[in-house]
Formats: sequence, structure tokens, C-alpha cells
Amino acid sequence: MKKIMFLLALLPMFVFTACSDDDEDANPINGSTWVWENWLYGLANGGKWYQTIEFTSNNTYTHYYKSTEGIIQDKTEGCSYEYNHPNIVLYHKDGSVWNTFILKNEHQMYPETNENAVFEKQ
Repeated sequence: MKKIMFLLALLPMFVFTACSDDDEDANPINGSTWVWENWLYGLANGGKWYQTIEFTSNNTYTHYYKSTEGIIQDKTEGCSYEYNHPNIVLYHKDGSVWNTFILKNEHQMYPETNENAVFEKQ
């Protein structure tokens, strides 16, 4: 009888043991910043400019261009995105698609239309 009582006492440990939440790592871009030196934007505006995309944990992003002097231009905030590995679809505030990126690896992504514009994770 003692053995049965002992086993019954252990039962809650097995019943309430949970596995880790797989959704935590489902979106590796949440909270990350990606940068690419946009030489074409630099030609149009003078100097060296970096195109930056910051992804937030609530599936929104901020996009802007930043010069080496720290000047920020053409900033848009609070736009939504969807991540479905390896694709990242970025939307304008009106809901239309702005661009689709491909996550090459955990440190690089590029626009679907230009594999030479490689954004590096910061």
C-alpha cells in the first residue's frame, strides 16, 4: 500500500510537467535590426546611406535611411509584416505589400527582387 501511495504522490509531477513553448523561437526576426548600405540612395542624396529595417516583437517594423553623420530620412513606423520561413512580407500602413524579403540565414536577408542587396543583422 505504501508503494501505491508513493506512486500516487509522484503522479502530479508527471501530469503537470510541460514542454517548452515552441512558438518562442518561431520568429527569429522579432526584435532584430537589419542594415544594408544603399549606394543608390547615397548617389541621390550624397554621402554614405544605410537602409535600416527594425522588426518589433508585435509584428510591426520601422524602415528608414541613416547617413554616416546620423541623419535619418524617409522614416516609416508601425507598419506590419508577416514571417513565413524563409519569406518576410512587409506591408505599407494601408495594407498593400511594400516588399518581400528572403531570410538567407540567421544573419542575412535580401529583397526577393534583388539578391545583391543583402541586409545584415546587427
